[in-house]
Amino acid sequence: MNLRCILVLTKIILISTAAFAGAGVLDEVVRDFQPLSGYLIMATGDEVLIDQDAGKGVAVGDLFIVVQEGGKIVHPVTKKVLGTLDPVKGVLQVTRVKAGYSYARPLGRTEDLKPGDVIRRYENIPALFWDYTDQGRELFTQLKTALPKLDWQDYAAAQVDRPQVPGALAKGGPTLLFVLDESGLQVHNADFQVIHAYTHPVLSAATTVTPATGPLKWDGAPVGGTRGAGYQAVYPGFATLGSLPGGTVMAAFARLGDRLLLATIDGRDFQAFTVAETLTPLARGGTARSGKLLALHWWQPVSGGPLYLAVTSSVEENQAVTTATPHTVSASIFQLEGDRFTPVREGLPYILGSFDQDGDGICEMLLGQNFDRDTFFGRQIKELYLVDDKVETRRPSLELPRAFPVQGSLLADLTGDGRPEAIFVRRRVLSVYDGQQLLYESPQQMGGSSSAMTFSRNPGAADQLFTTEPLEVPPVAADLDGDGKLELVAISAEGSFLRAPGLGPNINKAWLAVLRYDNGSFVRGRLGDDLDGPVQGLAVEGKRVLLVSAKSGSILTGTGNSFLFVLPIGQ
Repeated sequence: MNLRCILVLTKIILISTAAFAGAGVLDEVVRDFQPLSGYLIMATGDEVLIDQDAGKGVAVGDLFIVVQEGGKIVHPVTKKVLGTLDPVKGVLQVTRVKAGYSYARPLGRTEDLKPGDVIRRYENIPALFWDYTDQGRELFTQLKTALPKLDWQDYAAAQVDRPQVPGALAKGGPTLLFVLDESGLQVHNADFQVIHAYTHPVLSAATTVTPATGPLKWDGAPVGGTRGAGYQAVYPGFATLGSLPGGTVMAAFARLGDRLLLATIDGRDFQAFTVAETLTPLARGGTARSGKLLALHWWQPVSGGPLYLAVTSSVEENQAVTTATPHTVSASIFQLEGDRFTPVREGLPYILGSFDQDGDGICEMLLGQNFDRDTFFGRQIKELYLVDDKVETRRPSLELPRAFPVQGSLLADLTGDGRPEAIFVRRRVLSVYDGQQLLYESPQQMGGSSSAMTFSRNPGAADQLFTTEPLEVPPVAADLDGDGKLELVAISAEGSFLRAPGLGPNINKAWLAVLRYDNGSFVRGRLGDDLDGPVQGLAVEGKRVLLVSAKSGSILTGTGNSFLFVLPIGQ
């Protein structure tokens, strides 16, 4: 067979493979967005219950319209019933899926909704198709034909109006955004939260990232005391692995078997993804008590056992004052069961944080810290554990420094003495403690989180004093250069950190700082390029660094686009 025949045959195989992949993805989309009808059961708080569940294919994020069944449309000659006049009363978005029913929150007005109302999934919902590959017109035509009940905007008009970087719609509302790029096809709601994600249906070959080679180069010898010299990173380039719900304020990674999981919060709800070549939505949930979600941590108390998610929120206290309702913290624990979160305990009066005490990569310890109106992080810390699926508390089994916060912290053996040090970022300073002894204190440029809680220090007083406390992303300890010693990777940032009540920092750039213990001193350096937004999640997984960053948008308003970036650090 000559070379020309081989090239022709190869082209045919690639085209056939791409067509087959596209057909498979189309089948998945049709299955996820197929019509489904049911009834509204009852109202419960700010949500309603509907009679559809996972057994019917319902997933968190699904949209249902609520219709008022109207009169029949009868043909004047044949007398055949052509349909019914069913005005739309409202739109519901599924928040939790249970056995036999699901929770949903109304989008917009709710006064006309009542038990027994008919609900229909993905009917008359506006749909936009944003094509960032310039190869998706045929896929758009197939989607429009396969899902005729969606209210599709014309392909050309959608491309004219699409933003340069995909993100939330300015006006919001019940709209579906079908976004096609090199990573695949993702379906978002108007707030740019991912509803479904699919492998690439158009391109025949995936874009690969070629990592740089060679060890990390440390620039200069350590300088004594708590100051040190830096190093030069040889892995400068970040690549985008996928987009996340806009306005992500905290993210956390965990291993469950052979899967890497990512959990995010946007201030209102939390969502879990499976991280592979693309991001795949796994589960979504919310807390029973309304408030602002501040932080989250994965917790696996038993190796190989169930995985839990610990969520900390800011909520209003149940007491009346004359000037403003005071806020406090409240925590919840959820168990990840398949593709759903099941509440284990809600309303815990703690700030929660999970820790890997034995260095095996699993956060088996969960600590709860009391909220203090003077210092935010109180002096009382409890270790939480499960007994017959009930949460109990006990005194922590290790010594912690007096200033230790359970958020923005970790335990890791940086010095190599066989005992973990307590490491944390607080008030823009990174500190390393051995028991009560301070080993290292950084310059004041660490942290820079957009997650923060504003609270009154003297609730009920005529002239209240408000303060805002950031909840920092925990640093990560990993052997970056393969020499058997742990390095510390932490977030650093520049910008305006003066906080007015209710506002976060205005971060101009962020980067990854690295700390290494060498011959009795700590050496400082940095890793990768600068990023133009805050970093809200961080992990080292094998030979790559993963981080979640708000690439664009305003952190002051909590909007914008969030992305998962990857930095290869070796072959």
